[in-house]
Amino acid sequence: MKVDIFGVKIDNLKEVEVVELVGQKLVSKEKFWIATPNPEMVVEAQKDKNFREILNSANLAIPDGQGLLWAAKFLRRGELLERVTGTDLMAKLCEQAAKRNWKVFFLGGAVGVAIKALDVFKKRFPGLEGQASEGPQELRITNYELRIDDPERDKEAKEKINQFTPDLLFVGFGMGKQERWLKENLNSLKIGGALVVGGAFDFYSGKIKRAPRWFREAGFEWLWRLACQPWRLRRQTNLLRFIWLVMRKRLEIRNRR
Repeated sequence: MKVDIFGVKIDNLKEVEVVELVGQKLVSKEKFWIATPNPEMVVEAQKDKNFREILNSANLAIPDGQGLLWAAKFLRRGELLERVTGTDLMAKLCEQAAKRNWKVFFLGGAVGVAIKALDVFKKRFPGLEGQASEGPQELRITNYELRIDDPERDKEAKEKINQFTPDLLFVGFGMGKQERWLKENLNSLKIGGALVVGGAFDFYSGKIKRAPRWFREAGFEWLWRLACQPWRLRRQTNLLRFIWLVMRKRLEIRNRR
């Protein structure tokens, strides 16, 4: 069952169910990718129809943002079972990869960060087989389209992925860039499936400290990240826009009664 939040379709699944589905898809050799929508992305999807279509093209879209759970309930679209973050799901899938002999590939992040994150996971989950690459460093979105200023590094990264043929590819280029990159390249990649993970490599490599669990469960991880990365302030204004969208929609629903 999917829950519609302003045109973005969110799968109403618990984390354990998502992990189980990933296992089933890998067994059936059905290529897939998982999107991680949050309120900020939903707002972007209102301005960029192509981005909304990309999100809705994902085989699974998990609610990576407490605001989505609140909006679904407040707008009476159905109650999302739980928040499933890409960062936490990544760890769960790597744990299963070590147990089930799945190969993983970490792609993205600043120079050396993905490699360090992979080393952390290999120590955490003995037997995990994987490779990593930061891939192209110069990605940007211009007129709602992805631009890669260092195509040679992009080509090298894709060749490395296809030589390794991972079961799971984790892509961390940042919101908007990673989804567009994956949509453009999914068919040509020799992988089982992929998950976009945003800044997860930064957390697991130790480059940036993640918010304490109680802070995350309270729904304020965005505030912690803003404190650690003040440059996110402009992006976080989308949270206010999201609240405004929800309140306006609720008023429209009330006035129709």
